[in-house]
Amino acid sequence: MPIPRTMRDLSFLVVEDFDTMRRIECNLLKECGIKKIDEARDGSEALEMVKNNPGKHDFIMTDTDMPTMNGFEFLQQLRKSGNTTPTMMVLAPGRTYDVRLSQQVGADGHIVKPFTQADLQERLSHICLRRGIPLSIGELSQAPAQKFNATNMHFAHYVKPDGSTICVAAAPASLVSAAGIQTISEKLPRAFEQFTYKQPRTGIIEDMYAATFRVPAGQAVPAAFGHRIKTPQNS
Repeated sequence: MPIPRTMRDLSFLVVEDFDTMRRIECNLLKECGIKKIDEARDGSEALEMVKNNPGKHDFIMTDTDMPTMNGFEFLQQLRKSGNTTPTMMVLAPGRTYDVRLSQQVGADGHIVKPFTQADLQERLSHICLRRGIPLSIGELSQAPAQKFNATNMHFAHYVKPDGSTICVAAAPASLVSAAGIQTISEKLPRAFEQFTYKQPRTGIIEDMYAATFRVPAGQAVPAAFGHRIKTPQNS
């Protein structure tokens, strides 16, 4: 069985009619570690690219207001054809109706302009987790932990007697594959289980998968893992 690809290995299609904005979006994707990016100037061109290259694109980012074929029409046609590629709509600010319309045509999520690399990383990670696309520990550590409550992502760390730190990411096994995360074997303290029980949940604890990695003494803990849980050794 092949090892599942992580988010950074995916091939993206960016659909945007405004050249400057399309260039900005592609650059932000590159800052997120994405290397394979194709571009289309409107929904009609994007639809043709997808039809002529089945299976090439793993993720689509599309604007909504475009000539010839807008983003909503594009995604509607895409879903009608049976294409289920994860798709995120790029929306103009203050247009609540567009959020509802995005959901109606089958979008996996949306992001509102203008946005930063951190905003984009967060949104992409959220959609990948919902779709079962594995994230590397590096990708997990760049995303704010509190944003993942809806998908049962919980982050924390604890300090061992030797001064090293163990960072822990807990998630339903169906969302994060062990094959997609570089982990170490670590017996988790009871305090971590108590921590996860206190968080908002949509799944069950029996389906939780814990991924751990070590931060050497003296090195900073990634921001997303900032919550420190107390163990008998460090309480």
